[in-house]
Amino acid sequence: MADGHDDEFVASLPALPPPARWARLAIRLTLPYPALLLVAASPFSGLEIAVVSCAVAIAYAALALASWRPGRLLAALFAAFTMPYILYPLAGYAALLCALPVLPLLFDALARNALPGDEAHRAPSLTPLASSLMVSLVVIGLFATFVGSGVLLAACGIVALPLGVSALMSARRLGRVQLTAMAESVTVVAGHPVRTGMRLESSDGLHGWVRVHDTGIASKVTPAVFPIGAEPAALDVDVTPTLSGPTQVLLGVVLCDRYGLTTVARQVPAVSLDVVPRARVAERVARLFLQGSGGAAGLTGAELSDIVQRFLSTMRGGEYQSSRLYAPGDSLHEIDWKHTARLERLTTKEFAHESSSSGVLAVSLLASDADEADRLAFELLSAALAVVRMSFAARLILYSRADSEVTAPLGDRALVRKALEVVHRIVVAPLPRRVLRVVGVHNVAQARARLEGAPGEAASRLRDLLGLEAEAVRRVVESNPLSVALERTRPTGAAGWFVAISSMGYDAEAVATQLHAMERRGVRTLLVNVGSRAH
Repeated sequence: MADGHDDEFVASLPALPPPARWARLAIRLTLPYPALLLVAASPFSGLEIAVVSCAVAIAYAALALASWRPGRLLAALFAAFTMPYILYPLAGYAALLCALPVLPLLFDALARNALPGDEAHRAPSLTPLASSLMVSLVVIGLFATFVGSGVLLAACGIVALPLGVSALMSARRLGRVQLTAMAESVTVVAGHPVRTGMRLESSDGLHGWVRVHDTGIASKVTPAVFPIGAEPAALDVDVTPTLSGPTQVLLGVVLCDRYGLTTVARQVPAVSLDVVPRARVAERVARLFLQGSGGAAGLTGAELSDIVQRFLSTMRGGEYQSSRLYAPGDSLHEIDWKHTARLERLTTKEFAHESSSSGVLAVSLLASDADEADRLAFELLSAALAVVRMSFAARLILYSRADSEVTAPLGDRALVRKALEVVHRIVVAPLPRRVLRVVGVHNVAQARARLEGAPGEAASRLRDLLGLEAEAVRRVVESNPLSVALERTRPTGAAGWFVAISSMGYDAEAVATQLHAMERRGVRTLLVNVGSRAH
C-alpha cells in the first residue's frame, strides 16, 4: 500500500493528488535526515550522548520503515522533540533549527493517517487524531516546564504552531464547503432493489476524505470511504425503497481535510426516487393476462414475486404428457433436451398433474400500514398468477378480523379475476405491535408435555400456567375467522397444498396452528409473511 490506506478504502476512484514531484523528492531525501544527523553528531559529544543518539537513530529508523501505518507519524514527532534536546549541549538553541526539516515529514505522515470517523458535528471540529496530538503537545509542554527544559518547550512550540495554523485554516474552509450530488431520478418498484450511480463533488475543490455513515433507505453505498478533490467522486447507491418511504435518498457524510485534523458532518440529497407500488405492477400483469395479451406461459418474470411459484414448482408430478417451447420462468430441470436438439429450439416438458394440482390460498385482508397493504396485494396477485402459470386450481379463503369468505376451486382467468377483485377489499387499520413470539396450540402442548413427570412444586405450577396459556390460545385460534373458514371446507376433502398470505398480526396464532395441523395431515404448506418486520 503506497499511500498507507487499507484495501477497503481503495476503490476505482483517483487517490488524493500526490505532492508535486519536487516535494516527493524532498520528503524522500529528508526521511533519513534525523537518523543521519544524530549518528553524525555522536562523535562530537560525550559517550553517553553518543550512545543515546545512536539508540534514538535506530528507534527512529524502525518506526519510519515499519509497515505499521502510524509508524511514520510517531517517527516524525519523535525526531522533532528528541533531536533539539539531544543536540542542545552541542549547538545550544540553534539545535531547534534541526527540527524544521522534519515538519514536511510530519504533514506527510498526517496525510497517510487521515481518515474520517463515523461521527461528526455540523460545525467543524477536531478529529480524534488532532485531539490526541493536542493532548500530547500539552503534556510534553507541561513536562518541559516542570523539568525546566527551554529547548524542549521551544520544540513543542515549533510542532504546535504549524499544526494549529493548519487546523484553523482547514476548519474555516470546511465550515463553508458544500457537497453537491449529481444523480438522475430513478423509477423503482417498492421493495425491489435497484442500483444507480451518482457523482459527488465539493463546491471549492477541497481535497479531503469522505465517509458515508448514514444512508437512510439506501442499503449500501460503494465505496463507503473515498477521497474527494477537484474531480467528482463516482459512487454506486443500492436502494430498496418502501412505498411510504422518502422519495429522495439523503446521504449523511463525514468530511475531513487531507491531513485529518478537522472534520464536519454534511447531509447530501442524492438519488431522487419515483416509487411505483408493487401491487400496481402485479395488477398490470394480471389485467394484460385477462385481456389476452399474454398466455399463462408468460406470466412469470422479475416484476412478480416468485415465492409461490417456487413452492408450486415442487408440486409438479405425474407422467410425461408432451413438450412445448420454453417460456421465461420454466424450470431448467424440466427442459426436454431431446426435442431441443432436434428442433434447435429450447423446449420444456409438460406433465399430467396429480391431485396436488388443487390447493388453498388463505389471505388476510387486514394490513397495518400502506406498505403492508401494497405487499399483501402484490403477493396475492403474484400467487394467483403463479397458480395459473402451473395450470393448478385454488380455493380462496378470504378473511379479516370479523368475517371470512370461501370460494369454490378457481383456475385460469376466474382465479385472476377474483384476485383482482379482492385486492380492492384490503383494509388498512392500525394494529397492535406484536412483541411476544408467535405460538400455536401445538407449541404450548409440546412445552407442557416436556414437563410431564418433572418433580417439584415449581414444575407443577409451570404446568398449570401452560395449561391456562393453552386454553387461551385455543380459544383465540378457534374464534379466528381463518379457523372457522377451514372448518367449513373440511368436508370437501383435503387440499394438495396450502398457502397462507398474512402480516401475522391478529391471526398469527391461528395461522401457526393451522399450518401445523395441515402438515400433520400430509399437506404441503407455505407461509408468505408480508408484515413490516418480515422485510
